[in-house]
Amino acid sequence: MVIIYNMLSGDYALVEGDFLEKVLCDEVSPDDSDLRMLIDGGFVVSDFSSSPPRGVREFSVFVSVTSRCNLRCVYCYESFRSGVDMSLDVASKVLDWLSSVLSGGGYERLVFVHYGGEPLLNPGVITYLGREVRKLCSRLGVECVECLVTNGTLLSGFSSTAREFIDFVQVTIDGVGLVHDVRRPYVDGRGSFCDVISGLLSALDHGLRGCIRVNVDRGNVDRVPELLHYLRDLGVYRKINYIGFSPVYPPQATSTYSQALSLDEWCTHFLKLLRCAVDLGFRIQPPPAGGGCTFGSGAAIDERGSVYPCPGFLGIEAMCLGRISGYWCLPRVEVKACEDCRFKWICEGGCRYLAYVTGRGLNERYCLKPYYERVLEEHVRLFVKSVEGSEGGSC
Repeated sequence: MVIIYNMLSGDYALVEGDFLEKVLCDEVSPDDSDLRMLIDGGFVVSDFSSSPPRGVREFSVFVSVTSRCNLRCVYCYESFRSGVDMSLDVASKVLDWLSSVLSGGGYERLVFVHYGGEPLLNPGVITYLGREVRKLCSRLGVECVECLVTNGTLLSGFSSTAREFIDFVQVTIDGVGLVHDVRRPYVDGRGSFCDVISGLLSALDHGLRGCIRVNVDRGNVDRVPELLHYLRDLGVYRKINYIGFSPVYPPQATSTYSQALSLDEWCTHFLKLLRCAVDLGFRIQPPPAGGGCTFGSGAAIDERGSVYPCPGFLGIEAMCLGRISGYWCLPRVEVKACEDCRFKWICEGGCRYLAYVTGRGLNERYCLKPYYERVLEEHVRLFVKSVEGSEGGSC
């Protein structure tokens, strides 16, 4: 069997190798049912132009309901932001703005992300927005997906409310016990690990779908397998949608941050962590697809109602596009240096935020081709294995 992976949609198909060879050589009847499946799934197309269709028209918006946080993570990239809560008045204007965007943009799906700071420090606004966004999308006939990005410390007290409108929760856990506590302590220095685990379990017990994010650098990379075993013993691996691993980039925190892994180190460790997770029975993070970046196809709103092209730029005034009450326009970025790259459909020139903070222009590439060359094929293979299912073992 051969895995076909669609870098635009993120879908995959399993086909027999002999059949695939016949498809590639145009030796299969147009009426063949297996070929029709590949056509319907977007794996076989009649015209692959420079701007191929991307399926459902989707708009993504990150709404920061507060820039306050109850943690002081050692690698935080938002530490420069002042602690401000979004008011109900601004939240109401966000809904008006969103109504105009969805009504005039021909969008079929809205991905609405409750963001921060720690968003659960402002639960009233989350609840208001969460319920009203549902009503808005229902009225406009737009599919609605609501996500909550949280550190998990306050999730226990909000899970019963969240299940009314939250479709997906992301919780960050960097290790077991002290490993996590050193990296993600409370403002007063106390450890947060026990509260995060309680919050995660509460969310899952209330039927919320979710994922676990692990931020990885030299400070915890060798301890992540311990975390995977811990979560497996808790039974969490059967309840979450997936577990994902993300590198901590030096510019994310500070130019002097010394714990970040080099690209070469990250590629090696990333594949090891994916294999370990799959061996233990976890479903792993999906491979990148369709650009993955909201820059130019989404927006981020801060607590005062200012619009930014993506959540990475929140608080960076030079990247503010205007206010939700006034004129704003999403930037269109085209990285011409990537035109001939076979990974351009999943990368699109790399992260615009990382290009910006490393001194590149927005139209310059932040090239991750060496990364994709090393990990993408194995990532796809491991992802399919994790989805198709095999009982967890050991790593």
